[in-house]
Amino acid sequence: MILGKIILLLTVLSQLSTSNGGLLPTIVMNSNSVLYYRLNESVSLEYFVTGSPPLTFEWIKNGVSFTENNNQSQILTLTDANSGSFLLRLIDNAERGDQGDYQCVVTNPYGTALSDITLLRLAILETSYSGEIQVVNVTEGKPFRLLTKPYLSAPNTTFQWDLARSIEDDKPTKLKLDKRIQMDITGILKFAYATKKDSLNGGIYRLYVTNDYFDYAIAVSYTKVIVQDGNSEEFAPVFSYGRSIYIGWVGQNLTMFCFFSANPEADHTWQTPGIQQPEFNKENTRIFIRNITRSHEGNYTCSASNKLGTSERNIKLLVYWLPKFLQATDRPQDKEAIEGETVTFTCDADAMPPAKSVWYTNAVMLNPNSMPSRMSLNPSGTTLTIENVCRDCRDDDRTTDEMVIQCKASNTWDPALLASAHLTISDGSN
Repeated sequence: MILGKIILLLTVLSQLSTSNGGLLPTIVMNSNSVLYYRLNESVSLEYFVTGSPPLTFEWIKNGVSFTENNNQSQILTLTDANSGSFLLRLIDNAERGDQGDYQCVVTNPYGTALSDITLLRLAILETSYSGEIQVVNVTEGKPFRLLTKPYLSAPNTTFQWDLARSIEDDKPTKLKLDKRIQMDITGILKFAYATKKDSLNGGIYRLYVTNDYFDYAIAVSYTKVIVQDGNSEEFAPVFSYGRSIYIGWVGQNLTMFCFFSANPEADHTWQTPGIQQPEFNKENTRIFIRNITRSHEGNYTCSASNKLGTSERNIKLLVYWLPKFLQATDRPQDKEAIEGETVTFTCDADAMPPAKSVWYTNAVMLNPNSMPSRMSLNPSGTTLTIENVCRDCRDDDRTTDEMVIQCKASNTWDPALLASAHLTISDGSN
């Protein structure tokens, strides 16, 4: 279970007061939107909260309120009456089942607000591979590959092949990649063609996997290669591996891979459309793009040549980006309205693929097909309109229009862009 030391710092920010003089609540996350944890360790998140007391808190996991042992899942302790900081504890000792999408909900007498979503994910490095040696029979002069056994690794997996005399060999030789031997982005080893020396004189190929969260590696492949006699005929480049479409996200890094089998080994080259020059590995089979921008999108051509001919592969890079508001008016703004007025809130995020907007009032999601009284959405869902606003309403679904208005814009499974605003109402008498 999770030991979540969630620190909620109560700060005083400029807010509109309701007609009763109270401040509607606001909660802002100050932690990474994706957080990895290891089994049995503690997890910490930090938030900043504003609003008039008393404030109460609720935890949402995967869209459902959760509790510990049928009791409140959080224990709130006022640690400093002057600063208003709070210590919020969750469950003890992180387990696999604690993975999920978490939100905090803060409520006071004047309204309710949702926090951003934190994706809590398990850092893992495991395999069911029992360590048996696989035997691969190949023909001299023909291309072949060495596969991996199933494994689980996150985040940021790295691979290392080495050449060993046996499984127990503690002084192996690191495999050197060249124009004939390449490794793809999943750890699979590609050979442009087989030679007798690939048998390693009875030795084995060993593949180890690790990631950013662990200081050890696990074996996911022990392979012995038997090279049978062949004619070793030379041949022109033949495409061996590489995707035809890659998707890159603005601000992130991307590796694209392209490899042709050939004998003699092919020289690989790229034609790129981006105005920013990418990086290549020594053999030009990998292209590294750091801090992707929209200008990197386009068609890339990977070519391979030897004395017998040239072949090429077209690769399309699509560049996506997470939702963002390009200007202040694209997001909901605090509004102080006079009773009877019509008010609108905008949630128009720039994103690719286009973002979908979801609206909340006091942390309750609005259903476009069954909107509360006097509320409506435009066809794209980017504008919320509330007509004839009132402080003391007589609607069946609410007693006041003074509330927290929030919108969530998302286009992936990643944490969405969450924006908040407050609607307060006066009678127009100053």
